[in-house]
Order: sequence, then C-alpha cells, then structure tokens
Amino acid sequence: MAPPSRPRQVPNPWNRMKAAPQDPLESAGLPSKGDTKLLDHKAQEAYYQLIQGRWLSLCGTQGGPESLHTLLSTLSLSPSPSSSAPALTFPPREISLLSLSLRKLREATLSTHRQDTFTTTVYTFSIRFGILTHQPASYSSALLHLLYTLHPHTPLPGPLLREFVIYLILDLASRRSLLGEAYAVRHRFGVHDVRVDILLAAMTQGDYRRFFKALRGVDGYQRALLGEAEGWMVRRALKCVGRGYLGVGVGWLEGVTGGRSWDVLVGEFGVGWEREGERVLVRRVRARG
Repeated sequence: MAPPSRPRQVPNPWNRMKAAPQDPLESAGLPSKGDTKLLDHKAQEAYYQLIQGRWLSLCGTQGGPESLHTLLSTLSLSPSPSSSAPALTFPPREISLLSLSLRKLREATLSTHRQDTFTTTVYTFSIRFGILTHQPASYSSALLHLLYTLHPHTPLPGPLLREFVIYLILDLASRRSLLGEAYAVRHRFGVHDVRVDILLAAMTQGDYRRFFKALRGVDGYQRALLGEAEGWMVRRALKCVGRGYLGVGVGWLEGVTGGRSWDVLVGEFGVGWEREGERVLVRRVRARG
C-alpha cells in the first residue's frame, strides 16, 4: 500500500524576504534602560569610532576630527544674516541618530565611572555637535559635566578649557538670559576674551550696534549659541528706531538690525511700518488743526 501523499506546500513569498540590516549605531541601547553593550571600555571606544566616522562622512571631509572641527567652526547648520558663511544641511534622521548615539555613549561613561581623556574627548565632540545642531538639551548638561566634573579630575588643556568656558558663558548670556551667571563663570575660570567681553557688555547695555559689529568676528559655534541674543538685539534696534525716527532708508534699517532683510523684519519680527520705495515711514506727523 502506497504511503499517503503529503499535501503540496505553497511557498510563502514572505519567508524569502530578508530582514533589513541593522544600523551599527542602533545595535546598542541606552544604559539607563538596562542595555549593557556599552559598559565595556573597548566597546565604548569602538562605538565612538562609528559615531565619528558617520559624522565625518556626512560632512564630506577626509581629514581627522581636528580638521573637521576647524572646518565646522567656519560654517553653520542654519543661515545667519550676520555672516556670509554657507549653511550646512543634513538628513534629520541622521542628526537624530547621532544625537541619540552620543547620549548612549555619555550614559555609558557615567555608568562605568569613567573620567579619563577618552571621556573628555566624547564630551567635547558631543558638545560641539549639539551646539551646531541647536540641541540645548544635549550640550547644556554635557558642558556642565565637562567643566565641573571631568575637568577637575582630568584637566583640559588651556585652549580647550578656554573654548568650552566661552561656550558656557555665551549659552548662559544668550539662551538663558543669565548675564550675571555668565560674568560669574568668566570670573571663576579666569577666561577673558576681547570679543566675548564686548558681546557681554553689549547685551548688558542693549547696545545693538556694538553687538552686531562684534558678532561678525565669531566662529560657527559661537554664532549658533548667540541666536537668541540676535533676536533680542533686532527687537531692541527696532524699538529704538520706532521711538527716535519718523522715517529711515530700507538699507539703513537692514544694517542696524544685523543684516535682516525687509521681508524678514516684516515676516519674523512683525514690523508694520509702511514702505515707500527705498524709504520706510515709521511715523506720520499729525497736522495741528
């Protein structure tokens, strides 16, 4: 008697589909969520090389991290009217992935109580990345940890210390509007920079002319930190013009507001003055009758 024939199985096309390869940066999770892949020093260093390599490839440079830092200090990730530097644009997903990867690495160094030169390298890279990509939640706490926890244990070289103290000063003065704390940080670390001193004095006094003049000489990182202060100074300039002038030239108005175009002043700053050709009518004089 012949054995019963088995029913023919129709191949499932879904079984032939291969899973998409996982991004190496997504292979590790957050240590705060219980992932242990980065709790080894060698694993941390290998992961950092992946992050650095991805950032280098995005920026299109073949140099090392220092040449990349030099390049990015002359550029910006968002256009600024006060600078002729070109703006860089990156895929948002890549920026989010790198930001999360750097957070994983910082958490891993904290979990393993690591305070060596490698850790300071991770933090300096992370802070620069966070500043250029406008992520205060990423760079603010990292700046404090670098200067107040890592630096006392593993002292930063003089130029590096100066660079990151200036970042903290500008962040306090601009984004957080804490000018008193900015001056206190400058005094505590003994960092004095002529341009930063001018910017702080201009912000304290509301001197928009000095502010925009000094702003032309800052690098890409400092310019990114001063974004909120630029907005204040534009509004300060507009307020002074509104109080002191009946009419001004369009070019002059754009100049005293740090190079903002007339369209930007109308669209972003709510300027409602009338424009007549190349003149702006600030106020009309009422005839006495």
